[in-house]
Amino acid sequence: MNPFLSWLVRPYVRAELPGWGKLYSRFVGDYRNDPSWAGHPMLTIRGKLHGYEMVLDPSRWSERATYFLGRFYDLESQLLLMRVLRPGDRFVDIGANIGMLSLLAARLTGPAGVVDAFEPNPRCAERIRASVRTNSIGNLRLHPVALADVESTLVLSVPAYNSGEGTLTPIEIAPGAGASGEPAVERFDVPVRIGDRALESDARAPALIKIDVEGYECQVLTGLNETLRRTGPLVLAEVVPGHLARAHRTPEELFDLMAGCGYQPFSMQLSRRGVGKHALALRPATPQSHSGNVLWVPTTSPNRDRVSALLA
Repeated sequence: MNPFLSWLVRPYVRAELPGWGKLYSRFVGDYRNDPSWAGHPMLTIRGKLHGYEMVLDPSRWSERATYFLGRFYDLESQLLLMRVLRPGDRFVDIGANIGMLSLLAARLTGPAGVVDAFEPNPRCAERIRASVRTNSIGNLRLHPVALADVESTLVLSVPAYNSGEGTLTPIEIAPGAGASGEPAVERFDVPVRIGDRALESDARAPALIKIDVEGYECQVLTGLNETLRRTGPLVLAEVVPGHLARAHRTPEELFDLMAGCGYQPFSMQLSRRGVGKHALALRPATPQSHSGNVLWVPTTSPNRDRVSALLA
């Protein structure tokens, strides 16, 4: 990996010009190139979608991508937030990690809105706190707890190579998967709350709830049953069969759970609309055909109108 060439392609990548992905893969690299960036100092940029300052670790593939792109790598989710959220809305981020989506939501909902970010990993939670302080964000509330369907204390397992894969499900990583001198998996005892109880202190109904908890989605959604039935928010949740299996759950169970709450599942699809521009569309999803993020749209809630133009 040539450091000079990495920095040379950065303006092209940030502008998302045609072919930027191939250049990025060749000269910057995905998770397989993390060792090449080990020990690099933290980098600071302003996000091009929300304008907030972000301090990023380029030795982590996802943060490296954020630095070079000027935005979080998950474009579909960000376009959804930009389409759905309005000033004054409430957004709930369950499994917020270091706050990439929470920062965008804070900008979109504005001073009259609120973002509730739930992140039990103490290292990630501290980075969210730092972002809030640095940017003087007044509408982002951090909750350093996990959510599920029971009140308890559970073990959060975090792979050394990616804090975004922290999970309450049991995982085993092969020895040597961590960097030199770093354990392959870091574990924390974390408090767990029932989602409905955690959200009830604020009477405002969420417009959108995002859930990324690496296999614990069914438990989180069960704990949000009252909120889903009563307020009908849009729900963006990850559905990965292998992750669900670690919690002894299946995609079919998750789809059935949401159908019982009056929701329909849609996958998000991107299409290019000129240089650096994309359009978002929603297509029906099934448990057999999909692995990744699913947008759950209520059949009767007014929140359905927020995405009605995107529905197939």
